[in-house]
Amino acid sequence: MGEPKQQSRFSAETIALLRSADRRIRLAPPGDLFELYAITRRAIEALANIDTFYIGMYRDERTLVVPYRFHRGQLLRPEISKFGRHGISTWLLNSAKTYRFSDDGGRMLTVGVRFGATEGVRDGAMLPLLGPNREVVGMLSVESSVAGVITDEVVLAMEWLAKALMTVAQPATGNKANVELYREHPELQSSRVVNSLDLLHEATLVFDSLQSSLHGLSKKIARLSKAQIAEELDNIRMLCLKSSSELASQAVQKPQDEADPLATLTSRELEIAELIVEESLSNAAIAQRLLISEKTVKIHVSNILQKIGVSRRDGIAWALGRGSAKLRDSV
Repeated sequence: MGEPKQQSRFSAETIALLRSADRRIRLAPPGDLFELYAITRRAIEALANIDTFYIGMYRDERTLVVPYRFHRGQLLRPEISKFGRHGISTWLLNSAKTYRFSDDGGRMLTVGVRFGATEGVRDGAMLPLLGPNREVVGMLSVESSVAGVITDEVVLAMEWLAKALMTVAQPATGNKANVELYREHPELQSSRVVNSLDLLHEATLVFDSLQSSLHGLSKKIARLSKAQIAEELDNIRMLCLKSSSELASQAVQKPQDEADPLATLTSRELEIAELIVEESLSNAAIAQRLLISEKTVKIHVSNILQKIGVSRRDGIAWALGRGSAKLRDSV
């Protein structure tokens, strides 16, 4: 008998989102920190309603370099700022702990360097970015004008994203950091095939990355020397080799949850799955049909996704096969 499956601390939707972010981080062009920061930001924006996102890197004990700032849909110019001994930047550097707005009602956010809005912040969090020796080398910060959006799950997801970001942004962290990244949350490892739909998703991201690299080269090729063009093409060739190797490795894995996707669904979950597959109903429409709350429907859908091992709502029909009759028989 195998080991019992560890219950994830994330919802099915969050697992799908973090696995997608993990894939994109792994496929980002080597050394492209801007793209890594953007991938991390977009993932957090999908998790919570945030207004401000920034990455700060410590130059020394009193200087913070902010290479990436995004505020209310606008990418802002980088900044270099000094900070005092009693502000949030110093506290984070010394404590290596996550700060949450709810810890003190945001009091500490008003002390020291600010890169987002100067007023109207109702929620937020600031996380340490750790280097190869677990030393604090930077910070990841988000702020929101909406209270209560930075939930425990969002903070946990942000902490995991910060680790994933740094394992790629600072390769010196080594393989040990990769192992630790997935030890507590193995369900987030994008190289672990959950089902064939994941393999298709992986292939799509590979082709997207290749297309982006070729497009970037086409825009600047006229300005490059022959040696530079050769170097760019070699980087693309290495991307192809790396990606094909990863896809081949995943193709030999046995999908984990394809044997009997209906076996673990409750009668209510089967009923909701049928409404999604047969009638393409939204959560609101299902709630109205079944005379239950939309929140309850959302919980059921989350459970369905997790149980049958798909990342997206539109994957339910695929996972259940040609199964409308099978669904009705099971209910």
